[in-house]
Amino acid sequence: MFHRPGRSTRGAVFRCLTALLALALVAVIESNAAAKVSQRAPATHAPRWKPTAKNLQSLLGRHTRLRDFAAFTTERGEPAALLLSVRHARQISRVEEVVEEGACAGVPCDEGLVYLDGDYSLILVINGRVINSVALEMTSLPLLKAKDPSWGPERGRPRPDELERVKLIQLADYNGDGNDWEFTFTRHESWSLVSMMMAGYSPRRRKAVVFPIVSGTTREFWKEALFQFQGNRFRFHAPCGFLGNPTQTTEEFTYDAVEEAWLRTRLETRECDAVDGLGHGFSSPDVLIKVEHSDEARIAGSITTIDVLVETKHSDVRLVMMDFMVDPQLTIPPDTDGRPSCRTASDRGATFWFYPPRCVSPEEGPGCQPATEIGMSIPVELSPDAYIRLFRCDVRIDPKALSGRYPVWATKVRAYDSEGRTLSVYGSNDITDFVNVCPP
Repeated sequence: MFHRPGRSTRGAVFRCLTALLALALVAVIESNAAAKVSQRAPATHAPRWKPTAKNLQSLLGRHTRLRDFAAFTTERGEPAALLLSVRHARQISRVEEVVEEGACAGVPCDEGLVYLDGDYSLILVINGRVINSVALEMTSLPLLKAKDPSWGPERGRPRPDELERVKLIQLADYNGDGNDWEFTFTRHESWSLVSMMMAGYSPRRRKAVVFPIVSGTTREFWKEALFQFQGNRFRFHAPCGFLGNPTQTTEEFTYDAVEEAWLRTRLETRECDAVDGLGHGFSSPDVLIKVEHSDEARIAGSITTIDVLVETKHSDVRLVMMDFMVDPQLTIPPDTDGRPSCRTASDRGATFWFYPPRCVSPEEGPGCQPATEIGMSIPVELSPDAYIRLFRCDVRIDPKALSGRYPVWATKVRAYDSEGRTLSVYGSNDITDFVNVCPP
């Protein structure tokens, strides 16, 4: 026979179960409270990676040299760096050559005196991890330059403390996306002709890239002076006679964010009547003409000055005549008498005139264009080996001019002696110079 529990026994069991439930509930509450405390407590993370020279060199290893780098933050807030690496690096000094020859041939002295040769690559590192590497089409870049930009070989060999490291990667916003993620390389084709290439970080591909320049079906990476200033549009103009070219060419390029490339959006060409009578081919010319303008950038809308110099080996130069022209984005303003705002170093009856005459600004009537061409006749008395400023002109820059290099040049140069005989004139490549323009 089974014994049926009484009321007292059932009550004890009930009280026991209630106590157990209460203990379980307390445990749950304490567990939740502990979890909340742990959430409020600061988490312990690994130190944030920093793009320092030491950290980047350790990523490259012993056989690759870190030449330069620039740190930035990605669109996701990650620490990152673009760096130049060099394999098979060897240091080449131009100092002895420059001092011995007394001149900086091919490349200006202020761009570099000591170079680092080797196989260069552009590398992207994000948060301590190498993302990609791009081999670059260059084998020599400047390493050291004179601290004093006016240093010249006549001062002799600079001391080590007079040299400083050349900064190669200087990030800026060259494509107009609002981020300083691009930089440029320069390559001297000659003393005055510079080609440029643009590289940087692509947020769409999350890679280091070299941005191509697309002209029709041609895809290239170097272009003459294309990326002088920041902006997403650039212009290049090669006038008649530029580097002996019989064709005048104007090109405009716009950055395409989808293609991540510079696309040519404008091309204008015309055949020139001649190479402007510059006398190419004279082995020993009587007269040498040179156009000069400072390399310093000028702001759109401002006025700058252009010098035209003359050098002669002939002892009897009495008259120099020429036309002087500027890019359509530049104009030669009139003076108070309505003549071109130009002057000579001495008052010998020089005459300057506009083409077309009496029509130097659009405000003067229908069909008038801004003055971009003038003629001149300048009496001179030049002795052998003379090198003087023949004349100087004011040039106004269009306020709407795009960033770029705008040419100014002398054409149809003629020189005569006291008997009226024609002298040989050699313009050389320096017959053309450029005005560097940046936005206001």
